[in-house]
Amino acid sequence: MSLREIIVDAGQRVFYGEFFWSPAFSSHSPENEKDGWIDPDSEFGRFPKPLLVTANNYFWETGSYDCSMEDSIGIKLPAKHIVQGMKLHHNYREGHCYDSAQRLMAFDPSVFQEGAGALLMNRNAFIEFLAKKDYGVMWTILGEKQILESDVDEYKGRLEISASCFLEDGKFSYSNPICVFEK
Repeated sequence: MSLREIIVDAGQRVFYGEFFWSPAFSSHSPENEKDGWIDPDSEFGRFPKPLLVTANNYFWETGSYDCSMEDSIGIKLPAKHIVQGMKLHHNYREGHCYDSAQRLMAFDPSVFQEGAGALLMNRNAFIEFLAKKDYGVMWTILGEKQILESDVDEYKGRLEISASCFLEDGKFSYSNPICVFEK
């Protein structure tokens, strides 16, 4: 299982309203979601500290026995650990998470408007949560560009890009990107 599979695993077997409280969510969540953490010496590699995946993908396809949908649905949601730690609830508005004062704390803008899915968090509330728990956040940036010609026998190569971005003490920092050209 890859880190990417951990992020998407539960979202294809659990109804939206069952995220994060139900027995169905717990039984279909990947092992890391049950306690929240990936060990630094896990099958995924060595890390300086334990990792917590910060987002879940909810996904439901059309064409199943549920004929009430015309299109497939994909929603980015905060991970269970963040939802519980920030005391968030979805208030039955898809893709939106609110705090106890009904302030919007997290949402996926693609639910109600065109565009790519993304999990957006209330910056100040999220930074406060991180500070209280003594957590940091890291994003990985991965990309690939293939150089293609009309003659399929003339492969020009590909460019792989990777970098990371960190949020610590409320400020962003970036690693130097690594670019590898392979022919």
